[in-house]
Amino acid sequence: NEVVMRGDGNYNKNSSLQQVAVLPALSLLPSLATHNTSVIVDYGCSQGSSSIIPLKALLATIPSGSSVELIFNDRPENDFTTLSRTIKDRETDLNRNGELLAFPSMVPVSYFNQIVPDNTVDVGMAWSTLNYLETQLPLAPTADLREMAQLRASRNVKQGHADLVKVLTLRAKESKKGGVFIAGTSARPSGEGSHIASIIIGLMMGPIGAMVAAGRMTPQNIMAMDPPAHERAIEEVQGVFEEVKELWTVESCFEKTIVHPAYEWLVEELKKDDGSGKEGLRREFATRIVDWILAAFAGFF
Repeated sequence: NEVVMRGDGNYNKNSSLQQVAVLPALSLLPSLATHNTSVIVDYGCSQGSSSIIPLKALLATIPSGSSVELIFNDRPENDFTTLSRTIKDRETDLNRNGELLAFPSMVPVSYFNQIVPDNTVDVGMAWSTLNYLETQLPLAPTADLREMAQLRASRNVKQGHADLVKVLTLRAKESKKGGVFIAGTSARPSGEGSHIASIIIGLMMGPIGAMVAAGRMTPQNIMAMDPPAHERAIEEVQGVFEEVKELWTVESCFEKTIVHPAYEWLVEELKKDDGSGKEGLRREFATRIVDWILAAFAGFF
């Protein structure tokens, strides 16, 4: 696919939701207390802001004096300049103030490929990245937003299944015996109709429809808004687990509603407002949400 997070540190600045989304999975991180050397891979790490929180938690379990190889992976087009700056700026977190020998490296290869040798990885992680698809076929032209969403869903469910099977198969090859792979990704809530395969696209249907009616967007513009991404329902994920059950033992799979920090900010600010600043607060909230969306999907909107 052609998805690359917006560069120049923009994604780092606008990824507060992704950082919050990591928190519910921290309890799943294994202890590396018996490891004198460890290899940890973050697949699809982007510019690194979402990597530090789980890495700090994981590194806290490693004995002092141990060596740890930290592999930061993403597509070749990723903003590796910002990523390297993140790694440098957080050096004391990654070596635990000098208690560990940390050896960071960056691998510019799509995680839809094998990126390290077989039987190498102790812990693999993927945060807010597995919703991106390796490839996708173009949609049949339509000016109807709901029809477009239905077409996307039908296509992306199939591709999403194949992609996740491929990713888990590759990670199994790379992992040591007893190795762990932990991932968190955006999802479609259980019970929701499959006609909306992307929550973001679903939320944008009303405003986009209004812009088309006002002549500010064309059907061609609508068809261009087709990022290669798919929010799976948990049933889809469980179907993939069934297919790779000879490779992986699933210890936990759960859903968690994550509230965007911008919304929490808005709620708190509105409580303090006497009514005079309500419109300004809502505009600021909208700006933060738009910046968050564009940091990931600017090339498609």
